[in-house]
Amino acid sequence: MRNFIEEQQLHSETLGFDLSKIEQGTDQWHRSKAGVVSASNAYILLMKGSVAPFPKDIEIISGDKRGVNSVSFEGEVFTGTKQACTDFVRNRLPIIPSATRQTYMSQLVASVATGLLPDEIKARPLQWGKDHEQEANDAYSAATFETIDSIAFIYQDKTMRAGCSPDGLISGEEKGLELKCPWSSAVWVDFAHNGYIKPEEIIQCQFSMMITDFKEWGFAKFDPRNVNCKKLHHVIIERDEKVIAEQREGLASFIKDMDIMLDNLGMSFGMQWNDN
Repeated sequence: MRNFIEEQQLHSETLGFDLSKIEQGTDQWHRSKAGVVSASNAYILLMKGSVAPFPKDIEIISGDKRGVNSVSFEGEVFTGTKQACTDFVRNRLPIIPSATRQTYMSQLVASVATGLLPDEIKARPLQWGKDHEQEANDAYSAATFETIDSIAFIYQDKTMRAGCSPDGLISGEEKGLELKCPWSSAVWVDFAHNGYIKPEEIIQCQFSMMITDFKEWGFAKFDPRNVNCKKLHHVIIERDEKVIAEQREGLASFIKDMDIMLDNLGMSFGMQWNDN
């Protein structure tokens, strides 16, 4: 089992502070996440881009025989039906990354440039979750008889390119916790009765398991307003190796493209911590 405290202490020279001694939400916690791909945004890595538009200067030429057409693209000539010729070209067109992926990458690169994260949204739903965080933790421990250990941030490895901020690690087990206090009580009901979990929440837990090497992740939602039923509902999300493999591939591609952007701007990853 990995010793996350020791790993955090090893990063202290790079960060300029001991990550094992800070709490989530502090300025140093924000600094530790600057430029780092995080679990809460992991769903972006799996977003599929769109195929570039069909080139206007490419013409599919009809042949003498019905159903026999030809097209020339990038020095290759293909013969077949019109649809087959179209597919031949489209399969060779580049994939345009999603706008969300590009925006997130720009945000991370900006964090490398400044050493800062974008201003945290001070929205009421976010504050609601923070206000009831400890109550939710206590309710989870009481329901599961598990002890929750707090930890600020976990990097995947020494490269420090990706990480997660779990709501807790279960003491003595290879299990983490994602604990949410939804702003809408209807969201809690949908989860408690229908078992509905947003796709991005599942991806967040899977990414956290990739980061920690854990096999399972507790997922819970807590609503302190409930007076006629229980306030907490929780489930276990098992590690999905297929999703993990897709995440690893998406992360590698994202980092490669991010490094190109950094290089074009005369920067490199890690510079965000140089002034500590």
